[in-house]
Amino acid sequence: MDTRFVTRENKDKDMEVHQYLPTGVDYYQMMRRAKFCLCPSWYEVASPRVGEALHTGCVPVLLSSAYTAPFSDVLNWNAFSVTVPIEDILNLKNILTSISTKRYLTLQRRGVQIRRHFVVNFPPKRYDMYHMILHSIWLRRLNVGSSYAYKLIPFGTGRRSCPGASICRINQD
Repeated sequence: MDTRFVTRENKDKDMEVHQYLPTGVDYYQMMRRAKFCLCPSWYEVASPRVGEALHTGCVPVLLSSAYTAPFSDVLNWNAFSVTVPIEDILNLKNILTSISTKRYLTLQRRGVQIRRHFVVNFPPKRYDMYHMILHSIWLRRLNVGSSYAYKLIPFGTGRRSCPGASICRINQD
C-alpha cells in the first residue's frame, strides 16, 4: 500500500486502515462493519478483495490510476464502486465522506445485485464467475466492447451484453 497512506494507520477514528490485519481481528467481520472497503491494485493483476468486499456488502473502493476492473467490458463499475486515483489517496477521507447517504445506499444495493457474478460454483451456475469469464472472452473475441455504452438498466429489460446482470452495458440504439 502507498506508504504516504499507511503512515495514517490507526490515526483517524473514522477510517480503519491496516497494512497488515491486527492479531485477533476477524477480517470478514471487519469488512461487514465497513461502508467502504479499500481494494488496492498495485501488487497484483487482480485481488480477491473486490469480490470479498461485494460479498460482505461493502462498497469497493478501487485505488488505482490504471486498473482495469474485472469484467469491465460487461459491468459498469461506476454503478457499484468508487474509483480513487493513487494521486488522490491522501484525500481519500474527503472523497468518501462527500458521497451522500443516498448515493452510498445505491452503490451498496447495486453491489449486492451483481455479487453473484463473483462466485465460483462447482458445477457452474447461471451467471456465476465461470459464465462471466466466458462471456468476457466472447465479447473480446468479437471485439464488440467498443461499440457499447455504459447504461444502468432495470433487470430484465433492454438488450444486454451481460446475461442476467442488472448493471451492464447495452447497445445505445
